Amino acid sequence: MTSTARARSWLAIIAVTAVAVLAPVAPTAADPAPPATIEVVDVAGPAFASAGWSASQPMAVSPFAMVGITLDDAGEGAVQVRTAQGDGPWSDWIDVPHMHDEGPDPGTAEARHASPGHRTHPVFTDVADRLQVRVADGSPAGLKAHLIDPFGLDRSVVERIGDRLRASWDGVPTAAAGALADTPRIVSRAAWGADESSVRGDPSYARSVERAFVHHTVGSNDYSQAQAPGIVRGVMAYHVGSNGWSDIGYNFLVDRFGTVYEGRRGGIAEAVIGAQAGGFNTESTGVALMGTYTSASPPAAMLDAAERIIAWKADVHHFHPLRDGQATSMGSSRYPEGAVVTLQNVSGHRDVSLTSCPGDATYARLGAIRQRVREAAGDLIVDLRSDQRSIRVIRGTPVVPSLTLGADLDPPGTWRIELLDPQGRTIHTADGEGAVASTTVDLTGGGWALGTYEWVVSAPGRLSAVEQVTFTPPVITGFDRSTDLARADRDGTLREPVAFHADLWEGASWQLVVTDPSGAVVHTSQGVGAAMDTGWFGGVTRPGTHTATVTAEDAAPVTTTLEVRYDLFDRVADTPDAIGGTTALSAAAFPDGTADHAVIARHDVFADALAGGPLAGRGGPLLLTTPDQLDPRVAVELDRVLAEDAVVYVLGGPAAIGEEVLADLVARHGTVIRVAGDTRTATAAAIADLVVAESGTTTAMVARAGPDDASPWADALAGGAYGAHAGVPVLLTATDVLSPETADAIDDLDIEEVIVLGGTAAVGDAVLDDLPDPRRLAGGDRTGTGVAVAEQLWGAEVDVARVLLANGFDAGAWGWALAAAPLAAQRRAPLLVTTATTLSPAVAAHLAATPAVEGGTVVGPSSLVDPEVGYAASAIVR
Repeated sequence: MTSTARARSWLAIIAVTAVAVLAPVAPTAADPAPPATIEVVDVAGPAFASAGWSASQPMAVSPFAMVGITLDDAGEGAVQVRTAQGDGPWSDWIDVPHMHDEGPDPGTAEARHASPGHRTHPVFTDVADRLQVRVADGSPAGLKAHLIDPFGLDRSVVERIGDRLRASWDGVPTAAAGALADTPRIVSRAAWGADESSVRGDPSYARSVERAFVHHTVGSNDYSQAQAPGIVRGVMAYHVGSNGWSDIGYNFLVDRFGTVYEGRRGGIAEAVIGAQAGGFNTESTGVALMGTYTSASPPAAMLDAAERIIAWKADVHHFHPLRDGQATSMGSSRYPEGAVVTLQNVSGHRDVSLTSCPGDATYARLGAIRQRVREAAGDLIVDLRSDQRSIRVIRGTPVVPSLTLGADLDPPGTWRIELLDPQGRTIHTADGEGAVASTTVDLTGGGWALGTYEWVVSAPGRLSAVEQVTFTPPVITGFDRSTDLARADRDGTLREPVAFHADLWEGASWQLVVTDPSGAVVHTSQGVGAAMDTGWFGGVTRPGTHTATVTAEDAAPVTTTLEVRYDLFDRVADTPDAIGGTTALSAAAFPDGTADHAVIARHDVFADALAGGPLAGRGGPLLLTTPDQLDPRVAVELDRVLAEDAVVYVLGGPAAIGEEVLADLVARHGTVIRVAGDTRTATAAAIADLVVAESGTTTAMVARAGPDDASPWADALAGGAYGAHAGVPVLLTATDVLSPETADAIDDLDIEEVIVLGGTAAVGDAVLDDLPDPRRLAGGDRTGTGVAVAEQLWGAEVDVARVLLANGFDAGAWGWALAAAPLAAQRRAPLLVTTATTLSPAVAAHLAATPAVEGGTVVGPSSLVDPEVGYAASAIVR
């Protein structure tokens, strides 16, 4: 290039620059500063180790100017980086400090959404495209480097010149919100190029700002004035993009040239909660010095600007820079959650966290910084205090007799305190002079309106201080009900009244309203007194969730809910084991001394009990016991229920019920008859002989005898209950061929009609071919078979008003259901089987189609038949 051409080139650049300088253009939405970008790269494996350091391989990367490192969870060793650009030399190793407690307060929504893992601070390295990382503890392999480009390094030369010119423009001083202290020029977020599209959610605000924390951002101290806004953009990008915070963590940042930058959005004069001193963010502001000031001293311009912004905040928020106060930790590395800590109102970050921030050089100057902040702040009104922040008002009269308001003046001076009502009218004024402003407001008498009252402390030459006290209505407390589940009978009367209680106040006028699921009012009651104690006895119109609401004078209504269910099914045999269940069923069916016989079967194998229901019939209970010893509960029940000269039938051979049990029964009751065969089908045939001899019936039922793992007892449950009612025996057979013992019994007993229980999977069609006048009763499953028995056998004889519901599926449920046969006969109520938790569709359809059914009985504990089953059935039959 010729000298003339070079001169023309320089002239062109100077001309462009001059135009830009003479006519600076503020950033706009259409022409913003370049957005900061982040690229995350894996750190290459170790290349060498020396002097306690393990270094990564040098990496060629995209251009960047700031870097942060994601560490292993356990990584607490020192981290350093060095950088280079192009073929240039490597920089010195740069410390990259761990980020300790610079972040949201624990437990906040911002903390919950933060990125997991442990990171370093982002450090400014200047522009580079090569990187090497070393660590003092462990290996750099597996770490991740967050490469931040805050300058738009991939942009054209002309774009980058424009970026730098815009970045050098420091914005317009933000309004001082009435503060009297000197206000530094504050570069707005728009001016330094905040990426507002990346911010998550709205700012959070504290009630006030009580203190300021001083930080340093770490990284190079050699940045230029033109680079400083880009560094702020980079910090924001890292805080939001890498850490997952809602916004940049600091409330303000100050560069080494004395420029102050607006940090987290929300208003510079507001009590914005940042993410700068984790555990102590609320009621504090964070001012970060841009750079590392461990050994290097912060420049005078930087300190002066930081002191002026803190002084301004002290004036706006009325805290004294030279005083201290108490703060409650939300959890930091230095103080656990709930710890009450006394802190200087101007503190360093290390005062609340285990960190070196704001650097030794800065921390050593905090005493002098506080003094200069105090000087810059001017005349102050500080430490506003009120003995009440919220006052309860009952019928226009506060519950406390007075309200004391106060503040301090430094230096002393004349003052005025005014109290303004919610309409802004002055209702109390006090004037005075001195270092303390104080007044007491008489609250006795009525006429105090609810709402927010402001009180203002003013003094000539000072920024007035404004605080609030809220006059609130009384509060209803302790509202509760005696149950969360109420049961109603068919007429809407509650089985047990629901009692309601609430704590009120002396002379309170209250009302309780209960509404049903549709919102219709089903109950109201009123009263006067310091407590509400009332009951609801009924008026139920539909089941479901009901709402109870208490109102009293000016208090906010309080509500609670309770579930109301129609409960037309009582429960029997609510016992944890089947033996206890059978004694409970006996007690429900037979008064003392009214049974002329009893049937005893083995408790753990259903085979012999399967046909026992018809033998028990209406005249006596079916009880279960252990094979080798008469269960004490069964012994007691037999003593209670059996009439004189009663007979005890024992089902099965000695392997089922031992001779010791038989001897015990003989000693207790005299006549004991063992009914047994070589197989379960033979035992059923022997039982049938006794049943037919008693009833004279020519009808028999046949059910599946096995195999045991197929729950063959399922179909016999409903049949046994009908057999107990009608005197019809239950015989057993194999599925594919009629068992010989059963065939012989049918012939010997002159059976003319056989009812087959269950479908072809239970008793095959081949069996029916060998039966006299067979009739199959079956449904889609065992619950359908039970419905078929109820409709075609019971329904043909009795106008059924009640039913029994029992578990027909769980392996151990047979004991309760089989032993329920005498109760079914007593109550003329068919036995329907269902699942443990749900009313089966077949049973539900049967109940809906049988209007005569008005309720019934659930057999067994809630573990076998959940209350929801009874409620579902009740809702249908009602």
